[in-house]
Amino acid sequence: MKNTKRRPDLVRDTHRFEAYYRWSLYSFTLVQLFFFAGALAASGSAGAFPATWTFLASMLLGVAHVPLQVLVGRSAFNAIRTPAPTPRPLLVAWGLVGLASIAFSMPWETPMTPWTMTVNVIVVTSLAMLTPRMSWRTLLAVLGAFIVANAIEACVLFLLSGGAAGIAVAVWWTMGGIIMLMTAWSFAWVVRVLLQLEQARESQARLAVADERLRISRDLHDTFGRTLATISVKSTLAGELVRRDRATDAAKELDEIRDIADRAGKEVRAIVRGEAEVGLGQEFIGARALLASAGIHTTVVGEPDTVPQELGAALAWIVREGVTNILRHSHATQASLSINVEGGLLTLLLANDGARRDTSGSQTGIAGMRERVKPFAGTVTATRDAEWFTLEVTAQATKGGSA
Repeated sequence: MKNTKRRPDLVRDTHRFEAYYRWSLYSFTLVQLFFFAGALAASGSAGAFPATWTFLASMLLGVAHVPLQVLVGRSAFNAIRTPAPTPRPLLVAWGLVGLASIAFSMPWETPMTPWTMTVNVIVVTSLAMLTPRMSWRTLLAVLGAFIVANAIEACVLFLLSGGAAGIAVAVWWTMGGIIMLMTAWSFAWVVRVLLQLEQARESQARLAVADERLRISRDLHDTFGRTLATISVKSTLAGELVRRDRATDAAKELDEIRDIADRAGKEVRAIVRGEAEVGLGQEFIGARALLASAGIHTTVVGEPDTVPQELGAALAWIVREGVTNILRHSHATQASLSINVEGGLLTLLLANDGARRDTSGSQTGIAGMRERVKPFAGTVTATRDAEWFTLEVTAQATKGGSA
């Protein structure tokens, strides 16, 4: 039955949470405007404003502070994705309008409670707009300063009012402000974590694509290296047979070249689809036949079919590349191929005579061999002794073993 459950979309969910956090941050300004208007109304009803223009100026300053505060919050929020400072003119305008709105709203003749509540709201919402830029150390410092300031405010209210009501209000606003600031900072932290996770997923996807490209290029290198080497050997043999007037044998070699080309096309399609399967036993047989067709006497020792399948597949590619290097980089007449497993350690040896001095062209292939046996704590060593070239591969018989 087909699974119809929708897979989570990390990018979509991250953008949704970002939008929720952004507009929650902006909504704090509406709370500020509500308390600001309430304080003005309380002051006006008590006759604290001797002139209408003062009341209107206070309202205009309070309203003007809201969009400036939203712009400051927007700049801080955008810095989560793209770090950038808030424009200094915006900060100056935001601060001056905020201070002016507080000064014009000061209730000269009314009780202090509406005024202190409004000031607390303005301070808390202003600090909340800056939380996306705060580290946890900065947040702790801001909370400490906020607590100290509210303690001083509570003492002032107690001295002015002579009762405990002012202290209760200060304590209540202290707790509310701490919760609001920590919540705003926590949301910013969650957004950062989601963005890091999103970036990690993107990096993982890019690495997966790069690994797949590397696999395809490596397998194509090994496959076409052997195929082209085989075609070269058989083409040389066919040409020699033609020169000796052995047309029937030459035609046979040409037919085999055509079959090799057809198989190469199928192998390419299998490699691209990730379906290429190479058996170590079959590769041993193919190596002996290919070297023999090139006139190289080959000795084979060991039981390749006893090697675990996953390790055998890696070694099969190495044997293929090694045999290709013999045909392309030597004038060999003798070769040996052996495999031995003892105490969980596997050793593969491929040696040939007639090695050329310049073997730089095989270094890329050796690097690819090392990558193939790396999951098995394997090593690949190439050595030269006079005209003999030896390729030695060691690996643990099981994947993930320690050498």
